[in-house]
Amino acid sequence: YSLVRSRSALPRLRLLCFNRRAEDILVADELAELSAAHPEQLRVFHSLSDPPAAWSGGRGRPSKEMLQARLPPPAPHVRVLWCGPPAFNSTVRELLGELGYADGMLHEFS
Repeated sequence: YSLVRSRSALPRLRLLCFNRRAEDILVADELAELSAAHPEQLRVFHSLSDPPAAWSGGRGRPSKEMLQARLPPPAPHVRVLWCGPPAFNSTVRELLGELGYADGMLHEFS
């Protein structure tokens, strides 16, 4: 919240949220408000593994194609941070490695 609302020059932030159901998304309204108010600084993408029929966001768990489409390409200045349960974290680390992100670009919160 503080990063996005800051007036100083900041890197662009991409927040990819993977949940089972829409009601599992934490602070959904606040994220939508922040990304609408600061579209150049924050983009939020939600994907559900058990979406309702009317869901217009992403569908499914993280995939190589999904990450590649929404993250900046690997570069020395790029950092990718994530958190989740152990199986999720392992999958994300493996996918990011396949996409060419070096260990120094990655940080897992567990």
